[in-house]
Amino acid sequence: MKRGKLFIVLLICLVGVSVLNAEQTLLPYYVEIESLSTDLRTRPGTDGGADYDADIGQLYTTTVFLENVNGFALDSVYVKLYGSGDTEINGVAGMDSVMILSLSPYEASEVNFDVRYTGLNPIIDSLYAHISPREFAPGDTVYGQVVDNDLLINVEDPAYINAYSLAPDSVTVPNGPPDNYVTEGQEFNLLFEWTNTGEDMIDSVKFSLHRRASGSHASAYSTLNDTLVTFYNIPGGDTISYYFNIVADDTVDSTSPIYEYFAVNLEGSWAQNTGGVVDYTPDDTLARVKIQQPPDLTLKAPDVDKTWLNKVNTVNVCIPVEHPGAPYAKADLFVEPDYPAKLTLFQDGTADVITGGGGVSSPFDYPAFLDGAEDTFCFALYNDGVVYQGMVDLSDTIYCHDANWPGQLYPVTVPFSNSHQDMFKIDTRDPNTYIYSPTQPYYNAGTFPDTVKLHVTDNLSGVASVYYQVIDSLGRYWDGTNWVASPETLYATPYGTGDNWWGELPNFSTHPDSSEDLTIYAWAKDTAGNVEATMDVYNTVVENDLPLVEIFRPDGGYWSELNWDDSIKVEAVDVRSGVKVVRVCIHNLYTDKYWDGTYGVWVSYRKFNTAYHLYGNVWGYNYTPDDDGTYLYYAAVRDSANNYAEDTLDAVLKYDTTAPWVDLTAPVYGVYN
Repeated sequence: MKRGKLFIVLLICLVGVSVLNAEQTLLPYYVEIESLSTDLRTRPGTDGGADYDADIGQLYTTTVFLENVNGFALDSVYVKLYGSGDTEINGVAGMDSVMILSLSPYEASEVNFDVRYTGLNPIIDSLYAHISPREFAPGDTVYGQVVDNDLLINVEDPAYINAYSLAPDSVTVPNGPPDNYVTEGQEFNLLFEWTNTGEDMIDSVKFSLHRRASGSHASAYSTLNDTLVTFYNIPGGDTISYYFNIVADDTVDSTSPIYEYFAVNLEGSWAQNTGGVVDYTPDDTLARVKIQQPPDLTLKAPDVDKTWLNKVNTVNVCIPVEHPGAPYAKADLFVEPDYPAKLTLFQDGTADVITGGGGVSSPFDYPAFLDGAEDTFCFALYNDGVVYQGMVDLSDTIYCHDANWPGQLYPVTVPFSNSHQDMFKIDTRDPNTYIYSPTQPYYNAGTFPDTVKLHVTDNLSGVASVYYQVIDSLGRYWDGTNWVASPETLYATPYGTGDNWWGELPNFSTHPDSSEDLTIYAWAKDTAGNVEATMDVYNTVVENDLPLVEIFRPDGGYWSELNWDDSIKVEAVDVRSGVKVVRVCIHNLYTDKYWDGTYGVWVSYRKFNTAYHLYGNVWGYNYTPDDDGTYLYYAAVRDSANNYAEDTLDAVLKYDTTAPWVDLTAPVYGVYN
């Protein structure tokens, strides 16, 4: 034999060949089996060495070619065909079947057998022929001699189509079972899956997709982009997945979602082994989608939590957004790069956009999706260099993604938006405070004012409150009654008309300290909440120490015009606020008059004349008495804090310009001895 066989087949053939060889040697009467053939279509390449493929239950013809190699006729030649125990030959189940024929001298002939394998499991079926020994007319026995007597059939399960799924693709239809929502005009796929559950290859199979009415749901007419598909050379066991492309009806406009049904039909098939139609089971070839209208959002009036946006605060603007639900698709992917939510701020009553407002394009609170509900988009607005000051109008704009439509790159509709007037006001500028009293750098206890006076203005929202602090040289704070160590802020009070405010200051006439360095800080807050960052600062000194003054030339006593140096010299010292002015008073004790240097006359009242600064602490006043007499000089000094002190010449000054008189009375004119 040319190929291996099952063990029992091999054993039978070996025995037959041995007998035949013995007969060839001893007897001349035999028939030669030339070959076996079949009408099967498929020759496998490597299926266990088989010659052909066949399906379980497939009926086919096997032909035995034989020849009478004798020079005389042979009657009643018995030809047997053997197969497996489940092989039906000529309609008879069993291991073999016999055909009887007669052969003329040297005649070649063929015998056909109808073969069908009826077992349950695939096998390699071995078919072989044999000449059954029989005596013919003269009484001699005919034997068979084999040249090629072997045919192996690979018996397979028949090809079988199990169409087990037609359903919306979860990628293009993410809102899947049970409703499988899609949106008007949405492109989506139906995934069709089927398997060749047999072993035989399917040469080709054609399926069709069509719209199918189901009950009352037949009013949608989606576009089927492909309706016929053919597959080729599908081996046994292979599963095929195919995506039918569809564009949903874009005109349903219904008050409720519309169902649309689709079905797959088998249009034709061709099995490889049999060349016939493949058996088919449509387990699940019906699918449906539910078509909705695009999302529809309604933006309501915003809720604003503050009246003013100032330089540092945050104004929260929350936009209520309503979605009507079915038949509208769910909205999602808010605040994505392609789907922003934002506010635009406008100057009051104009289309002029306000720049420098932070937070307008970044809501801090927003829903993940909207589907038949109301939620809010909240923006935290802040000052980011805004210049405009005043009332604000705004528009809100929200883009949304259709949750049914994952492949959608841009909104299915124009953005949803709304406009609103007079939402809040912007005032980001500080008020301005100016201390206009006290005004002097130095005071004493008697001249220091009892109130601080302030001029306060604001550009828009108005002054809400004014504050001030008084701090002394020891770092203490005035609390309105006492000096305290911890910081203390006092409130000023408006007075009069306009922008004037005032507050109480310490009373230094009762203060135990003789001298104080004072710093006054003043600032304001406006109605918008802006607190003045740059305070107005005023520094002053309250000094109660008296300056020192002394007349050091001329001294008391007698003076003449010979030793008089034309000026009165005074030493004046003040180590804190400094000497402000020195004056000299000249009193004529004889006439009880006072010298008025301004007009060059003597007056009856005490008159001080301003001295001039000579050097260092020395001041001078030019004066030369014009008459002999007795004088008393006074010096007065006033420092920058208005403290006053005087000095009086220790003794009276007598000014004498008259020469003494002498009269010689004796001897008289004449001659004496």
